[in-house]
Amino acid sequence: MKSLHQKEEEMRRKWIEDMNQKQRELAQVNQQLTDDVLCRMSEAELRLWMEHAQKNEFIDEMLARRQQLLDEQSWLLQQDLENKKMALSFKEDDLRKREWEIEQERQAELAALSRVFCIIIETTNPEGKRTGKTYQMQVRAGDTLYRICERIPHDKELFCVKLEYNGILLEDLDKNLLELRIPDNAFMISRLLPKADVDVLNLIPCEDCGKRFHAEVFGAHKCMKQYSQELPSQRRKNQPSSSSQTQPRRTNSRTVVSRTSQQVEAIPCEFCEGLFPVHRYEEHYRSCNARRAPVPKVTRY
Repeated sequence: MKSLHQKEEEMRRKWIEDMNQKQRELAQVNQQLTDDVLCRMSEAELRLWMEHAQKNEFIDEMLARRQQLLDEQSWLLQQDLENKKMALSFKEDDLRKREWEIEQERQAELAALSRVFCIIIETTNPEGKRTGKTYQMQVRAGDTLYRICERIPHDKELFCVKLEYNGILLEDLDKNLLELRIPDNAFMISRLLPKADVDVLNLIPCEDCGKRFHAEVFGAHKCMKQYSQELPSQRRKNQPSSSSQTQPRRTNSRTVVSRTSQQVEAIPCEFCEGLFPVHRYEEHYRSCNARRAPVPKVTRY
């Protein structure tokens, strides 16, 4: 076995040596042929051959330069793409952060609108005088003024309600309490304003509830059931003159105030600031509710 392997190695070595010898001989023959051709070539042909060789070298050099430029451009495009991806990721992070902030603001606004607190509302009569009656109303910060005004008891056919806060009449009923920055336990005054399509000058006001009624239905009003059914014009005819009357008498007849063209002398009350005729002032002075209870009564609604 060892001799056979050695024989194979010797044969392979000889074959390689022969191949190398043949290649060297072939190279020498090619070099000789080239030298012979160059010797036989004329000067012009030699110049052309040199120019052709230089052109080939120049072309190879330009191709290598072009490939280098293409590689650099590809690398720049790759870097630009990576930078754009990074910038896009930054923008996505900013958008996600902004969405989170907007969601937090929306939740905070909803929490603020759903906050429940109380406001105190004092009513007025159609003449604009404060009655001393107050309502402690439980509302939400998102409730509009229109919704709150609808909850205040009043004659909706004849009047509309406007709220007054800190001496300012709130005209825009579509705004809520949060937009107007109304605090908790705020004190407001409800003003009765006549509707544009209702003529309230020809109606008779009631001194107790503040509502106005036509002369034909005034006697059927619930506040008038315990009194006589006389209208103000009829009572003026039946009233005795002020000179013959020394002291006012108590009667069951109910007095009302009507707007007429005649001028009636009235005395203001120092407690409730109401105006009363001369023959009614002493009776009212003895039974004035504001004199007995100066603190207004607060009722929950």
